[in-house]
Amino acid sequence: MSTRSDSIKEIATALAKAQGILVGAVKDSVNPHFKSRYADLASCWEACRKALTSNGIAVVQMPERDVIGYYVETLLTHSSGEWIASKCYIHLQKDDPQGLGSAITYARRYGLSAMVGICPEDDDAEEATRTAAASKAARGPSPVIPRPAPVPARTTNPVTGLKKPEPIEHAEERDENDDFVF
Repeated sequence: MSTRSDSIKEIATALAKAQGILVGAVKDSVNPHFKSRYADLASCWEACRKALTSNGIAVVQMPERDVIGYYVETLLTHSSGEWIASKCYIHLQKDDPQGLGSAITYARRYGLSAMVGICPEDDDAEEATRTAAASKAARGPSPVIPRPAPVPARTTNPVTGLKKPEPIEHAEERDENDDFVF
């Protein structure tokens, strides 16, 4: 859910200039659960701080709670007084202070990245290919599953045991009035 000031002409112009000089966020952290690299909150800030401040944009991120639940509101304010805000709702995996703190950090990272247009530096395609190959090798060879033998066509009705009737062929004859007679 996003909101904004009545006019966003100045902040939109400033944000466009800032996005022109943004750099990618460095994936300098490791997720131990998935064994993958990601750009943490500090990397996201580092990627946009100079571009935003040099164009008169400040970022404020506030954790809040409403009837729906916890969220982090990311607010971009411009020196002109114009602003844009967006809420990133949090789904807590663990409902304790550490779980909430972790979820707030996660929401701040994603809220900032989405509002400003930060992208993590792209993975090297070779690394992605290597990872896919390593995953496949770890799983081992694909099992060979034999195909079942073809089932012969039924010639009898399984319920009654009666033989299937042969198709009836009709001979066409024409009478003197060219009408069909069967």
